Amino acid sequence: MIDFIAYFFILFAFHCLGDFPLQGEFLAIQKSNSFYLLICHSAIYSLVLSSGFVFLSYVTNYQLCLDTYTFFFMTYMICFFSHVIIDWLKCQANKISFMADQLLHMLVIVFLI
Repeated sequence: MIDFIAYFFILFAFHCLGDFPLQGEFLAIQKSNSFYLLICHSAIYSLVLSSGFVFLSYVTNYQLCLDTYTFFFMTYMICFFSHVIIDWLKCQANKISFMADQLLHMLVIVFLI
């Protein structure tokens, strides 16, 4: 249980890095008006979060059932598509709030752990 909590907080830090400072003001504002920019933001975010998962696997000597590249690709795709859907619901469809957006991102991380 302690490992799970530690993993979650480390991945939460990667989430914050990809979802806030690496997004920048331009993407934060314009992704509401452009699906292309929403895709760009999701690609950057997914790269950062997937790198966090690979980082954890090396630091903790966690034995992956897949090779590193396949593991990275699978986590990237899950992060990417879930992020596109969640941010689209928040930014372009205006169906969910910022808090719901962040909660859904946290649930994806929990699912992947």
